[in-house]
This record gives sequence, structure tokens and C-alpha cells, in this order.
Amino acid sequence: MSEFLWMFWIYSGALLAMLANGFFLYQLCWPFAELRKGRGWKVLLFLTFTGSGGMVIWIGDPNLLYTLPVYFLLFLLCTKGDLVGRLAMCIIFFCLEMSVCALLDSYMELLNHYSLYDLYDIATRLARPLIFGALWLLLRRRFPAEQVRLSRRLWQVVLGLAAMPLCALAA
Repeated sequence: MSEFLWMFWIYSGALLAMLANGFFLYQLCWPFAELRKGRGWKVLLFLTFTGSGGMVIWIGDPNLLYTLPVYFLLFLLCTKGDLVGRLAMCIIFFCLEMSVCALLDSYMELLNHYSLYDLYDIATRLARPLIFGALWLLLRRRFPAEQVRLSRRLWQVVLGLAAMPLCALAA
């Protein structure tokens, strides 16, 4: 019975941590990407951030490439506006999420050798919302009060700059 209660708390905590990831990433995203009208699109984007923020990714892992098309499709479906700007923001957020997940999963794996109760999994699940939450707390006061609007040429520059980390991440 105690094993069942322990696992219940572990999985409940993991779910809450993933929901916190989704919340912080959603809050980081909305000033830069215009969301479609309707609650369903916002919930879908939130769930996209929740699922991808909880993805287990190690450095050099092919899970990154499996996640990429689904993430792009859902992000582009949930947002509206200039396609180049939406694609640029999608790439930026994908690189941010996957980099944090890959670094935490790869380098905190050392805890896996010293743990009786899978401390590695608990630590990585808790570290992600701490990092995304800290990033949101640092940047939220600097966000504009309204949606960011750039010309198509500036979005093209942002897309070109965002493509470099995506290629590095994929390599």
C-alpha cells in the first residue's frame, strides 16, 4: 500500500509539474504569437506546451525529431497572423523547450545512480518548471502590453536567426 501511495504522489507531482511547464510557456508565448479566437485553440496550445515541456529528451536523442512535426503543426494551428512570424516563434519556443529538457535529462542523470526512489525523475520534473518559471518571472515585466507586431521583413530576419539554433539542436 505504501508503494502505491508513493507512486501516486510521484505521478501527481509529475502531472502538476508538466501543467506548470505549460502555464509558464503559454505565458511566455502569448505576447509574441497571436492566438486564434476560441478557448479550444488556447487549451490546445497549452496542452502542446505541457506535453512537450514534459518530454524526456537526452542529448543526441531522436525523440527531438519525432516531436518536431507534431509541435510545429499544433503551434501553427493554434496561432494566427503572418506565417513567417508564427514559424519563427514556433522555432524559438521549440528550441527553448527542447534545450532545457535535453540539458536537464542528460546532466541530471547522474542522480539516477544514487537513488532508491528514482530521484533523477523527480528532480528533472521539478527543475523544468523552476527554470521556465524563473524565465517568465525575469521577463514578464519587460513584455509589451499588447501583441508584438513586426513587418514581414523583420520576421524573416528573426526566422533566419531562429533557424540556426534549430539546426544546432537537431545536429
